[in-house]
Amino acid sequence: MALTEQGFHTALIHIDPWQNPLPVHLVKENAAQNVYEHIVRWDDLFGQLILPLKKIRHIYLETKGIRTDADIYYPLTYDLRNIDILLVEGIFLLKQEFLSCYDFRIWIECSFKTGLQRAISRNAENLDPGALLHGYETFYFPAQHYHFEKDDPQGTADLVIDNN
Repeated sequence: MALTEQGFHTALIHIDPWQNPLPVHLVKENAAQNVYEHIVRWDDLFGQLILPLKKIRHIYLETKGIRTDADIYYPLTYDLRNIDILLVEGIFLLKQEFLSCYDFRIWIECSFKTGLQRAISRNAENLDPGALLHGYETFYFPAQHYHFEKDDPQGTADLVIDNN
């Protein structure tokens, strides 16, 4: 990583292991809002990891992660020290309620069409393409639209990168 090569101690946090089980966030009633609010254990992610790490620049945390293809938890340990730069990657991180947690915000622009093509190619959920398409059309794309309307994530970003 270029930042590490420049001498910065960098931590990259992916939020996927902090997801809630599928039955919690994939509910058809109010699907968009429910995915938006419940896809991730937001309070745990920020309370246990992001905010303490930002404040004191180190953390040792034993917690549980969840596989994104199944509701199977696994041990997840963070042992991070002398962190200069904390990079957090994932969906819905530019919610209004989180903006004050960041020093710099980057929006990665990717069309729904491109995102779906990549999701089908990657197929992290191990689903057949029809089921994957249904999940994106029923839950994830509506939740993204909800996020756009509620938070204007691209408008609140300090930098926008086109990743189409």
